[in-house]
Amino acid sequence: MLKSDKKLRKHQCEAILHLGKSKKGLVALPTGTGKSLLAMVYYKKLQMKGVLDKCVFVTEKNVLDQIDETSEVFFNTPLNILTIKGWWTPARRKKEYAKSDDFEIIVINYQKLKADLPFFVNLLMDNKVHLILDEGTAIKNPKSRTSKDVSKLAKLATRVMVMTATPVMKNLEDLYWILVNASIIKYSYPRFKDNFCKVEPRWVPGPFGRRRKVDQIVGYKNVSQFYELFADKFFTRKKSDVTDMPPFQIIKSRLTQTPETKDALNFLAGEYEIVPKALIQIANSAPAIILGTKTSIPTKAQDFIRYIDNNLENKMIVYTKYAKVAKYITALFNKNYGYDIAVVIHGGTKDTQAVKSKFLEDDRVKLLVGTQSIAKGVDGLQAVTDTVGFYDLPDTIGDFLQIIGRISRIGTKFTSFNLFIPMVEKSIDETLFTSLQTQIALLKKVHPDSIEEGIEDEMVQKVFDENTEPDTWVKKELMEVYEKYGITIE
Repeated sequence: MLKSDKKLRKHQCEAILHLGKSKKGLVALPTGTGKSLLAMVYYKKLQMKGVLDKCVFVTEKNVLDQIDETSEVFFNTPLNILTIKGWWTPARRKKEYAKSDDFEIIVINYQKLKADLPFFVNLLMDNKVHLILDEGTAIKNPKSRTSKDVSKLAKLATRVMVMTATPVMKNLEDLYWILVNASIIKYSYPRFKDNFCKVEPRWVPGPFGRRRKVDQIVGYKNVSQFYELFADKFFTRKKSDVTDMPPFQIIKSRLTQTPETKDALNFLAGEYEIVPKALIQIANSAPAIILGTKTSIPTKAQDFIRYIDNNLENKMIVYTKYAKVAKYITALFNKNYGYDIAVVIHGGTKDTQAVKSKFLEDDRVKLLVGTQSIAKGVDGLQAVTDTVGFYDLPDTIGDFLQIIGRISRIGTKFTSFNLFIPMVEKSIDETLFTSLQTQIALLKKVHPDSIEEGIEDEMVQKVFDENTEPDTWVKKELMEVYEKYGITIE
């Protein structure tokens, strides 16, 4: 099946054996450890035995072409794959579906799956289909159309495999709904709340300006028992158990808040009764965007320039949550150095592959600035990059792990990794950093094998309390931090 010089790693073989015991399950392996390959081999083995006829591989739009690449690189005879391109019109897709009998695997993104749901319902009703759901966090919201459509298909599928590096993006409900929406478990939501959630009555806005009282989840209980209850539906391994991966060195710097940031925060306090957290973070990182005027180089950008000049030996990924900030600091870096030292990828980037190629191949380009768009599907960065810099921090540990997973992957040539995290004192930076620690504590209870990289346990600033749901805790802390500005957090 595989080429003579290719073979599955031990953890991939163990995953296939484990999944064989259950028709539907979740593979929660760290980024860069070969989840797609093991999914395709698993399908192929069952197809050869007559258990399955076809495979529908659903993933994010920027990962589509990698499935073809995996087939060509690893399989002795490349699999017959029909990849539904994101830019194809409905008429073009209909034409290609008419030829689907000639293909054993259909690869499609979640957006197009929703648009063409009737075709896939019929396909699953008429065939024994393996439904592979890559980036499984796409179905963590039970109210989204994506989750509802996938749930319909999962109930019809002969086999279901969900793959994700981050089954718990922020809280325990994420994992519960992934398992339910993929038909991996049958466990009612009221039962889940009773057994695993801390619930308190809260007043929330209602219709016509009236407030209403609801039971709101404020924390979790019996978290380890939840994991144990459904352990047979999971396959997990730590990254150190599946590959020899270099350790992380964390480089934190403490910065002082600038007058421009204070001006930007005061401006927001005057403009908004409830200030969106995003704007507070932008004010902290790039106040010129808030003020609409030219300011001095932000203190964080200055710190990045110092790091680039004095410490950077190879290339570097620079993460920010916001496209506006990504474009702003890319222009700032390029202006400072007098040439294009940085390229940028964000949600609106039209040709991601061209930008990635320039970063990989042009020796003068040292920085890939990007939003969460670089976290999924922008592969190959581990060949040239050993450093991730966080211009600002993500909200969730899931996003954090996806970003650092761009460099911590099989195929790296480096012997150590660096995380550069400049933080402005007494700001949203410190609050979000502590929030990540809080989420790590929860994640370790729910998914013990998942986390061992990036941020270390001994750096935890507050002890995790199961009565505190991380997102609620963050908002509470932010209100205290910015009370002096008259700002209320959304």
